[in-house]
Amino acid sequence: MGLFAVSGIAGRNLNLPILNNILIEVEEKSIKLLSTNLEIGIECFVRGKADTGGRVVLPAKIIYDYVSLLPNEAVNLELVENELDVRCSKYKTKIKTAQAEEFPLIPKIKEENKLLINKEEFKKTLSQALFAASLDEMRAELGGVLLKYTKNNKTLEVAATDSYRLAEKKIKIQSDANDFKVIVPAKSLQELVRIIAGYKEEIEDKGDIEIYISENQAVFAFNDIKLTTRLIDGQYPDYKQIIPQEGKTKSIINTQEFIKTIKVNSLFSKSDSADIILEFKDGELAVTSKNEQLGESTASFDIEKQGNDNKIILNYRYLIDGLNNLKSDEVLFEMTDSNNPCILKPKGKDDYLYLIMPIRE
Repeated sequence: MGLFAVSGIAGRNLNLPILNNILIEVEEKSIKLLSTNLEIGIECFVRGKADTGGRVVLPAKIIYDYVSLLPNEAVNLELVENELDVRCSKYKTKIKTAQAEEFPLIPKIKEENKLLINKEEFKKTLSQALFAASLDEMRAELGGVLLKYTKNNKTLEVAATDSYRLAEKKIKIQSDANDFKVIVPAKSLQELVRIIAGYKEEIEDKGDIEIYISENQAVFAFNDIKLTTRLIDGQYPDYKQIIPQEGKTKSIINTQEFIKTIKVNSLFSKSDSADIILEFKDGELAVTSKNEQLGESTASFDIEKQGNDNKIILNYRYLIDGLNNLKSDEVLFEMTDSNNPCILKPKGKDDYLYLIMPIRE
């Protein structure tokens, strides 16, 4: 699991080939694995014993792929000049090493003002927001996820937006940590989710994760793993001001029936805008799409509706993303009119909100 944790960020870096490696630091009673891409640094302690200490740098992909295929037995490592001798059962190999002195240092921060949160709950929370972050590297703030903790009401808010849609999740935490509001790169949190998910498959671990925030760095620590990431310097958009306070039309919709209907009609949506029309009338929702080259399609089904009849045009991909992340059998769909954003919430809950901007006719 140690190699799994640190190998994810060590990719093909043509400008700094040393970043394609992992560093193994050996002391008498500990073995530490490290990797970094200069934005994220990951450290992991693994069990083992050593006759002597030392440092060695190895190609991340080679060592991870090789060890993953070995029998579930003890692996013996020995550094001989510039090669690492790896032996396990009847398997043996020699792997070329790089200069340990060239490996970048991972920044250290004072681990103060600790926020403690259940690891699995935090993973689920991040997953419900991360997908809405922007992929546009020109807008750094939108490529991050807002983490905001308020000590007064013991609430952690996690929000992400690409300016076309917004996902916000709130969770209650019994912590004495001081208030903070930071923007964490989405890629860093995606890596954190990957590692937590991998550990869940390996062992059923329901422990906590520790979060430490400094001026320009954040640390997420659990088990024997520590992920350090830079923070994004900037002002996160004041998204609260675009959230409608009261919708003129409110509907309770079966989530799976909604998703199926959208997928059917998406086949006739325009490829550039991915638009579909939602029309709320009486106790029905009609979903329509039209493509001049392919044809058109309409499907309707019964819903619970309060308020005005209404119509809105949305990007069906954004809509399906939101419905898949509600984690609810029924969705509360609220809207004002065709020119203002609509809101999706799990029925009977206020801890998750997903907002989509409309496509205007």
